[in-house]
Amino acid sequence: MNIKNKFLLTIAILGMACFTTNAENVTGLSLRVTKQHSLVLSLNNICNNPVQITLKDKVGETLHNEIIKQNDLISRVYNLKNLSFGDYSIVITFSDQIKIQPIEIGINGVALSNSEMQTMFNPVFDQHNEFLDLSMLNLSNNEVQLILKDNDGRAVYSECVTELGSIQRRLNLSNLAKGSYTLTVAVEEIGVFKIFEEIVDWSPKI
Repeated sequence: MNIKNKFLLTIAILGMACFTTNAENVTGLSLRVTKQHSLVLSLNNICNNPVQITLKDKVGETLHNEIIKQNDLISRVYNLKNLSFGDYSIVITFSDQIKIQPIEIGINGVALSNSEMQTMFNPVFDQHNEFLDLSMLNLSNNEVQLILKDNDGRAVYSECVTELGSIQRRLNLSNLAKGSYTLTVAVEEIGVFKIFEEIVDWSPKI
């Protein structure tokens, strides 16, 4: 960690016990394939927030995107027979997390990848007084990039996190000049790159 990070990073705690999530809310999610080169998605008993469904190819290009409002039961059938052989992923975005399921299309039709469905958790930001707190659950071996930039785009704090478990960071803003800052959290999971941002308007007390 470089010098400019030291005065900002007040607390750095990693541990599963200090982070809670609503993962139980997605127990009603199921995916299955049919003989007709189709993928069947079912959602049940999920919160009332809108759910985003995205189909991406191997390089991350979006092939299909829709936002649906949750009812008691939602079922969607996606016909994939016109897609070329290769690797794809279906991305299901909830209010607090993202589910990513790899898909393989080959001569024998559509198959769910041997890789398990992965979960990307949304970070939680909380600003109070001179502190900006970040909490995020990281269950993969991929890097999580943290960077805080000022209004001119200059980085005043940056860190690459690779540890598993709960990411807890408290940034001390007291030594920063008055202005608008943006904390960016960048995560990549099975070819899906996601950026979360929190804008902070900071004014030190006189």
